[in-house]
Amino acid sequence: MHEMNAKIRQFQQMVSLELVEDNHSGLQSTEGQHVGDKSKTMESEGILKDLVDKVSNIDAEVHHLEGEYRKDLLDHDKVRQELADVQANRALMEAVMGEMKQCQKLGERVAELEKVQASLAEELQRRYTCPGCGVNNVTGLEEVN
Repeated sequence: MHEMNAKIRQFQQMVSLELVEDNHSGLQSTEGQHVGDKSKTMESEGILKDLVDKVSNIDAEVHHLEGEYRKDLLDHDKVRQELADVQANRALMEAVMGEMKQCQKLGERVAELEKVQASLAEELQRRYTCPGCGVNNVTGLEEVN
């Protein structure tokens, strides 16, 4: 971009120098030659205008692309933040699932222990029941303790 501007300035200086030289030499030259020099000057001015238009178009395109780039950066930041949120949610869900599995295992263990306790209670009751009269002697055992 800066190189293009430098070339345009250089071209403008060259054209202005040629115009000055043409004005001085145009007085001494014949009328037909002076008209030819004017057409060259007009052509140079047309080229200069085209170059200025191209630079303006390129500058507008650069501004447009910079705007898109900033928008893309904002989108990138949003996506990166969403990714971080999703990763945090995933880690939280994995932790919750792990805790749920542990609770489930504890629940299963409680059920096993309840079965063992019921079995032991039945065994105690069977052992402390008098075979002859069927009286439960567990209450007497509790008084001794």
